[in-house]
Amino acid sequence: MRLISYLDKVSIQKCLIFSTFVRYGNVALTAKALKLPVSKVHNELKSLEKAIGTPIILRNKHKIAFTTLGERLAEFSRMVAENLTILDDSIVGGEVSDINVATPHDIAEIFMPQILAKFHKEYPTIKVNLYSGIEYLDFTQQDIDVVIGFALTNRGDLTKTHICDFTYGLYAAESYLKAKGKPKTFNDLKKHSFLIFKDDQSLPQNISSVIDPSISVTNYRALLEFTRKGLGISALCKNFFENDFYSQTDLVKVIPEFEINQKKLSFLSRKFTDKAILISKFQEIATSFIKEQMNGKVDIAN
Repeated sequence: MRLISYLDKVSIQKCLIFSTFVRYGNVALTAKALKLPVSKVHNELKSLEKAIGTPIILRNKHKIAFTTLGERLAEFSRMVAENLTILDDSIVGGEVSDINVATPHDIAEIFMPQILAKFHKEYPTIKVNLYSGIEYLDFTQQDIDVVIGFALTNRGDLTKTHICDFTYGLYAAESYLKAKGKPKTFNDLKKHSFLIFKDDQSLPQNISSVIDPSISVTNYRALLEFTRKGLGISALCKNFFENDFYSQTDLVKVIPEFEINQKKLSFLSRKFTDKAILISKFQEIATSFIKEQMNGKVDIAN
């Protein structure tokens, strides 16, 4: 179904109500946030589905979900609602009290404690909700304000600031290499067990075409520990080893001349948000700290 076929029936008010409903998942909370009668919110949501001519909300006793079209409309409505703040600050409905940040597990474990300590020193009343894991890094969850991760493409609704580059190499435990032998060429990797991130597309074609992963994970710490236990070879961040971010990790670099220079760590946030000033300060603290750490200028324990 083409948007143009029902665009004249999708008002700005409907977008604002639907975007708020997606955020809270509840008609009563949506009405409270927008200072509207519950009946008004309920009727506008029904009117929106009627205008489109197909369901956008899936309801059951336990939770509310959205159809594929509903998810697309949710993102469209969010951008419309956030742009309204340019015209009228009262739409926000109160002062900013929190910020929702998503990062990969390794960034959360290594950098975030110090970043949050610095941030809370300047903003002690602001609550930070930290979401750790790759499932939060694509901004499909509506509440996410900031992602410290790898850049997303084709997202005109996001701002992106490059922080630093991560270089990856192939690593394995001594116990694994003693039992299986140390590969000297890419072709030798066919004989070895490989540990990877689930759906990771960063490995070069000359490696991904010859390996058959034995374990795939979504948690970086798990990947590191499985490698330490001698379960196989994995691609790990060379910079973290060089800066001693890992404790008690005696891994050996496999095929030393091989390095992956593909991953660029970025600070991403939504455009036109009422949290822009707060996000800007958080970005200043986070990017400065990570850059200093990656350049070896600051003791990670401080």
